[in-house]
Amino acid sequence: MTHQFGMKPRLVGLDVARIFAALAVMVFHLGFWSWAVKGSTPQSVVQGAAAFPELAPFTFWGRFGVEIFFVISGFVIAFSAASATPWQFIRARFLRLVPAALICATMTFVVAITIGLLPTSTLVDRYIRTLTFNPYAPWIDGVYWSLGVEISFYVLIAALLMIRRFSWIEPVAAIIGTASSFFWVWILAATLGYVHPPVSMIDGRSMDLLMITYGAYFATGVFLWSSLMIKPNAARSVALLLFVAGGLAGIYMNAPAYFAKIIDPSLRCVPAVVWLFAISFIVLATRFDYLIVSRMKPGMLAAIRLCGMATYPLYLLHDIIGAAVLRMLVLQDIDRFVALTYTFALMIALSLAVTLAVEPPFRKAISRVIDFRVLRPTTAEASQKA
Repeated sequence: MTHQFGMKPRLVGLDVARIFAALAVMVFHLGFWSWAVKGSTPQSVVQGAAAFPELAPFTFWGRFGVEIFFVISGFVIAFSAASATPWQFIRARFLRLVPAALICATMTFVVAITIGLLPTSTLVDRYIRTLTFNPYAPWIDGVYWSLGVEISFYVLIAALLMIRRFSWIEPVAAIIGTASSFFWVWILAATLGYVHPPVSMIDGRSMDLLMITYGAYFATGVFLWSSLMIKPNAARSVALLLFVAGGLAGIYMNAPAYFAKIIDPSLRCVPAVVWLFAISFIVLATRFDYLIVSRMKPGMLAAIRLCGMATYPLYLLHDIIGAAVLRMLVLQDIDRFVALTYTFALMIALSLAVTLAVEPPFRKAISRVIDFRVLRPTTAEASQKA
């Protein structure tokens, strides 16, 4: 069975979780980050034109949609790599990651130049750093920080495939998940006064890229895949409990950074609860995927699939471009809540347009380039055909 877009069906629950995570991040950036924290990227664009303190309790936790993305990535990458050759895996990740990033970075660059966000030379430098996937800031937009973390995980999986040891994925995920979980539990214990704070020998960004900061989330995804798609057992269940606990500790400790003295401290647990709910949803949706799909019409499945694909462009486009649209609408004397709603709708529409009309031909052109040597017949094959 294939959908109308010519693609094989996939777990519908993962697409729904993706959509939720992407919308949560967008709501956070435009409904909270754009006014609550001075100097943030969207705040630098909106420049105080609108603020939404009434929405703060419902928007601040959206930042942690990224951690939901990381869990989904761990699941999906393990799922897709299990039956792939090294070239197939690298090619698939390249074509998923690069075309949309180049398109969205270019669109963001044009908007940033137009609104005069920063000096042109600075924007050009950041644009080039983004196009070359430099893992270290600054980028054309701060949202690109997560791509380096994703690529770090991809490199691990590609290495396992290259040495023909994909069967090691669980031990490798267990190592990064345990290290990450231990780190966050230690930070939590230090905050509570039980231990001394850890002494880091490397900078925070390097810890991100080494999977120390976010390894627990990817490991959670890998062990969800092995438990749900292969077979649950005691070892996998214990590992999942450890990594979920580490992920909860990480979210709980990171939450204060997004309060900006605006949110009631009693809401500190909300992001962790939302993340835990998302994991529970993934588990249930995967378990009952056949039942869910059998009761849905093909058109609905295709729409969910399309929206799931559009979450990546939405994540990359909404921050600066959305903030610019929001400011423009508010300056036209449109009610701030109406302007925010229009901005959300426009960003979703733009992301769908990129996914449907812009990205496919660009991806196809890139695939022709990278497939040229693979598809070109060897000298021996050419002689036989002659």
